Amino acid sequence: MRPLTPHLLILLFALTTVGCGTTRWTDTTRTSTEQLLISDAIDRSVSQIDLRPLSGQKVFLDSQFLEGTIDENYTVSVLRQHVLASGCRLMDKKEDAEYVLEARAGAIGTSRHDLLYGIPSTDLGSLAPVPGVPSRIPEVPLAKKTEQQGAAKIAVFAYHRETGLPYWQSGNAQVASTAKDIWVLGIGPFERGTIRDELKFAGDDIGLDRWSLEKRRDRRVGEEKVWVAESLQFHTPESIRYVERMEEQVRQAKLSEKPADKEAKAATQQPDAATKPAPTPAAPPATAGPGPPGGPYTPPPAPIPRATIRNAYVPQ
Repeated sequence: MRPLTPHLLILLFALTTVGCGTTRWTDTTRTSTEQLLISDAIDRSVSQIDLRPLSGQKVFLDSQFLEGTIDENYTVSVLRQHVLASGCRLMDKKEDAEYVLEARAGAIGTSRHDLLYGIPSTDLGSLAPVPGVPSRIPEVPLAKKTEQQGAAKIAVFAYHRETGLPYWQSGNAQVASTAKDIWVLGIGPFERGTIRDELKFAGDDIGLDRWSLEKRRDRRVGEEKVWVAESLQFHTPESIRYVERMEEQVRQAKLSEKPADKEAKAATQQPDAATKPAPTPAAPPATAGPGPPGGPYTPPPAPIPRATIRNAYVPQ
């Protein structure tokens, strides 16, 4: 007989030896459901804010009044993204901006609701003094629902940096995201809500998304768009370089302009009283457009479709 090789010895040892293994599981302080609820509520709340009145302007985002709120950094980042996606020029320094956009949060957090159809857990206490008889009746649910909500209430307003005059305000954007778990005759949980794409059973897809109440609700009222959560490209490297070249040409032209040319230009822009045209009739109050009360009428800015500002500058 041939002697056993080392490989065969190792295999025989493994087959005749009984072993065991352990896996270490850990959980974060905040559950993923809570974090998804809050971030989804922030996304939906910010997406409701229409920043088109500031499109094309140099804007500084003042986020000091968001300090101390839950997920503060995420809220600030979503607001900065939405400012850029709305066609604004986001400035890192306040002195470089024309308008200051101040943000605040009235509420960012979660709440929970539990509903039970059946017999709740009951403590018998002194009613069951007999040894061996349990002193507590366990919960017997016919149907049970647990719902957790994440709410966000965010508002912004803008003012002119140099004069301090008010320019625009958004009003409150308040939304709530949901996560619902349902048990029927002890079977569950069936999971649905705004943070889930379809109906799930204990975390697994069961292919019944067409029966999801959330899907049917969306079909009734129309699909809700969360602009900050969509994938978009606004510029190409070529268009950004084109904008840089145009701005550099404007700066060079201003630097090379002589004082005499500036005086001549100012004279042409301010004709004397003899040649000044007759005053035009007073315009209606500036109710539709920006501007200080009683000041000159300014027409409202042309509406810019949201999330369609991509490639705004095309190289010639």
